[in-house]
Amino acid sequence: MVGIDYNKVAKIKEANGKLKEAADYYSRGGNPRRAFELYEEVLSEKTPDREVINDIRKRLVKLNAPKELRELASEARKRGLEKRFVFSIFAIGSFVIALFFTSFSLTGYAVGGLTQESSRWFGLGLFACGLISAFFYFKTKK
Repeated sequence: MVGIDYNKVAKIKEANGKLKEAADYYSRGGNPRRAFELYEEVLSEKTPDREVINDIRKRLVKLNAPKELRELASEARKRGLEKRFVFSIFAIGSFVIALFFTSFSLTGYAVGGLTQESSRWFGLGLFACGLISAFFYFKTKK
């Protein structure tokens, strides 16, 4: 039975842009330094998935990675939490303000001299912003 050359597989994965998988193979192939470099690159991306971050954190602990790299994984996770927080606040705020502008009895048609129709359109636009923000909140939550 022929064994797998993990370093060769890792180079192929890296060439195809699959950095996390390449790092996994480098760590299996006995090249933790290159694995650390690739994990760091994945964690430095703008929006790595929460599952990817958790998997990398587990592997870094298992490989006894440097403390700085483990902290980078924690920072990447916090960035995801901050983004979700912003989306949730914006979604809730948009829904509340949309309700305010579409309920004519609340405003008394006196908000900035808006007519009934323009107030309705403004409320509808805010409601749409709230829906979009809620969509991105749930998309980043997974």
